[in-house]
Amino acid sequence: MAYSNNPNLPRARALGLKLLIEQKLPAQLVANKCGVYRSTVYRWRLKWQDINQNVQLENFNRPTRVLGSQFRFAALKWLIPTLSSRPKSSPNAVPKPVVELVIVLRQMLKRCAEVIWFHLTRDNGVSISLSSVRRILKMSPRDYAKSLDKSKFRMDKVFVKEGA
Repeated sequence: MAYSNNPNLPRARALGLKLLIEQKLPAQLVANKCGVYRSTVYRWRLKWQDINQNVQLENFNRPTRVLGSQFRFAALKWLIPTLSSRPKSSPNAVPKPVVELVIVLRQMLKRCAEVIWFHLTRDNGVSISLSSVRRILKMSPRDYAKSLDKSKFRMDKVFVKEGA
């Protein structure tokens, strides 16, 4: 479903679905009335069925009775919310241990992003770009850096020359 900020869109979808399900109008006619494509109406119906999958519309004790009487339709949820367009994952994100290592190095060295990047690539063997180091330092709040446990980072290399 496309991203939209319109707060009335779930109600518009509900009205279209009521035309399709309660009044049993054809999908093309519902699409024309709502101003959308027919495939959009079918997608609305699929989402509506997912939302109302636990509502029993059939009356198994009285098979001659018409399906979905008023009290059964009252149990249905008609509003279909607009789904977020936010990505579910970011596969190219910098791994969390590397981010924590950048922050710990910043605390230890108290130097700029270029120096931290140099130590990461040369001494620690981490493959990261300078712009990523800058972005991590820009986005990391000070209290997050203080909350990191520095004891879990083993620093075998000496970063500052002796006697310098």
